[in-house]
Parts: sequence; C-alpha cells; structure tokens
Amino acid sequence: MSNYFLMIPLVTEQVIAPSFIKSLVDMQEILGSFVQICCKISGSLPISVEWQKDGTKISSGVKHKLIQQDNNVSIEIEQLERSDAGSYSCKLTNATVLSNVIVCAILHQSFVTLPESQAALPNGTVRFKGTFKGTPPFTVKWFKDKTELMTGPTCFTGLEGQSCFLELYSVGVTQSGVYSCQVSNDAGSVRCSADLTVKGSTCIFYINSCVAVFISHMHRWLKRVILSHFPSFLQSEWHSPSENDLVQTRHQGHRWGQLQDIIC
Repeated sequence: MSNYFLMIPLVTEQVIAPSFIKSLVDMQEILGSFVQICCKISGSLPISVEWQKDGTKISSGVKHKLIQQDNNVSIEIEQLERSDAGSYSCKLTNATVLSNVIVCAILHQSFVTLPESQAALPNGTVRFKGTFKGTPPFTVKWFKDKTELMTGPTCFTGLEGQSCFLELYSVGVTQSGVYSCQVSNDAGSVRCSADLTVKGSTCIFYINSCVAVFISHMHRWLKRVILSHFPSFLQSEWHSPSENDLVQTRHQGHRWGQLQDIIC
C-alpha cells in the first residue's frame, strides 16, 4: 500500500506597513477660523490612527473632530484659539508604527529685520524700514517718541506685504528722536525702535550758551587794551558781537561765522 502526500502551501497575505502618501505640512492660520489638518495614508487595513498635540493624545469631542475616510485622515478644529498652537502628530498603526509631525501655530508676529538708527542732514529725506513675520492681517503704526505719526506733508507710512516703512521729508532738528514701529495682529503686538539724529544743530546750541559769552567778554577786553595803547583807534567803529550776531553771521559768511565753524 502506497501513501501519497499532497503538499498544499499556505500563502498568507503580506502586511504592508502604513505610510503617508501626502504628509502633513506646516500651517499658519487666523484666530477664530476653521482649521483642518489632513493627510493621505496607505497600507494594509485595518489602520489605527491616533492624533496627538504636543505629545498628548487628542480625543474626538466638542473641540476636535477626528475623521477617517478611505485613505484620508484629518482633524478639524471648529474655531481656532491661541491655545491650539502647537505640534500635532499623526500616528498610524497596523504592524508597524509610523508618525509625522506638523506645527500648526498662530505665529506671533516678530521682526525679521529691524529699522536701523540713522544720522541725517537738514532738509534731507529719511527712510526707516523693517520686515516681520506672523499671521495676517496686520496693523502697523509708527511713533515718534510717544506720538503716533500719520501720513501727511512731512511723512509717509506704508505697508507692503510683510514690510513696513516710514519716510520723513525735509527733516529738521526737531525731528531728531526715537522712532518706533508697532505691528499688531489677532495674537498681539510687537514693537521696535530706532534713533534719528539730524546734524547741524548741536554746534549752534553750544556756541549760543557758552562760547558766545566768552568771545563777547574777550572782545570787550581787547577793545580796552588796544584803545589804551592806540588812541587812533578811537575814531574806528567797534562792534562787540552778541549771541544773535554769532548765529546770524554763520549764514552771512562773516568773520565771526568762520570762527564759529572752526570752534565747532
């Protein structure tokens, strides 16, 4: 009697590890808006999906809605709040665990490029410019010291994308000071500042307050000495400069104006 054995191989279905066809991406969203974080997956079913925020598991509820349909998985946030900013991860499981991380944040605005302090000549044009990042829409305000600046004959404020600028026309001494730019959005505000120095006034100030008095006294003393030794000078016309003379002659090109320039 012969025995025959029939070998029937048992082929088991190959388990394909889950993977992402469309990965998660970084997002910038506006407070109060509807947000959907989604991705596409593949792999052998069933696939278990778990969402986490900053390492903490998210459950479907009033705040978050978890959706899995065919090869699309997503998490929906009905009304975005500041507390929703963070790192979101999607974890897929069947035989292997894969994960991907997305940063879904309301980015607080911050300056990338700060306006630079400047020194300018009188009657010149000055331009301050800065660039920033964050979630639009933005509101930009410029200040001189604590006074807000508005576009007008002497200045112009502008916003181009994520760049803000301030132009000052025909600057004078009184426009020297600290200029600040404030950028605001729904997440808050940030502020930076730069200094403006308009040259050409400090020299006159010190001459008026100090040097002019000294020169005036010296001029009177020299007058007395010279006239006491050279009486012929009595017929000469002698003029002692006042503080106003020193300031005026700066623009008239007289000798006292030249002396003032040398002292400066």
